Amino acid sequence: MTFDPFHDWLVTDSPVIIVTPLKETTCIEGDTVTLEAECNKPEIDGVWFKDNLELAPDEKFEPFVEGVTQGLTIHDVELEDEAEYSIEVPGDSSAATLWVEGLYSHHGF
Repeated sequence: MTFDPFHDWLVTDSPVIIVTPLKETTCIEGDTVTLEAECNKPEIDGVWFKDNLELAPDEKFEPFVEGVTQGLTIHDVELEDEAEYSIEVPGDSSAATLWVEGLYSHHGF
């Protein structure tokens, strides 16, 4: 077997890096909101957290992967969903706060 720097470079696996981190987001109670981060590699298995507790996918919290995008859709947002959300992929992570405004805060009640 001979050393071929070109092919050896292609085989070497570079680390997964989040190139577009999560962004702080504000929504209104009752909204559906999607948080997204982008990795340098497609179809990476990520794990989502809410205030450092792992989220289990269900009807409310719907994680997804589309190419390089790691996403979390939160349906029917409630005040108690206001928290720091984070995504962890092998070798990197990103976190941001989701702020939730109550329905009545916009009507002066």
